Amino acid sequence: MTLKNKGGLISLLVGFPFGLVALYAFLWILAMLTGGGLRLMGTLAVYLDSIIGLILALPIVLWVGGKIMVNDLLSLKSKWKIIWRYSLIINSTIWFVFLVIYLISKIHFGNLLVEIIPIVIFYFISIIVTLFTFSIMVYFLVKNKVNISR
Repeated sequence: MTLKNKGGLISLLVGFPFGLVALYAFLWILAMLTGGGLRLMGTLAVYLDSIIGLILALPIVLWVGGKIMVNDLLSLKSKWKIIWRYSLIINSTIWFVFLVIYLISKIHFGNLLVEIIPIVIFYFISIIVTLFTFSIMVYFLVKNKVNISR
């Protein structure tokens, strides 16, 4: 197995469960804030197609992100630049997929701007949260597993 494939595999094996737990936590928090029940069902009715697209895109993006991280490690880029780039690539891609599916499936509805604002807010929150948790963890795992010393 090549170094880049090892990085992709590590990113996928760590990131996919992390992403699913984060999605579940988001839905749980949303249920707690809205009182659950019908409001949560309404939210899922609006965003369900996009959530499914996000889940399907996540493994592909994690694999590619892990391969890019190995390439950055081999290029001797700084730790924080690698971590920042990894977080930005993962989150930008999955939220872009989420937004495109949402816009395609809800094109006939009015007031899209009000419904897009939460997506943008969650995009920025996810970048910050994954930057200081998941991305750091993947960085050290990839660095140690592919035996890149600096």
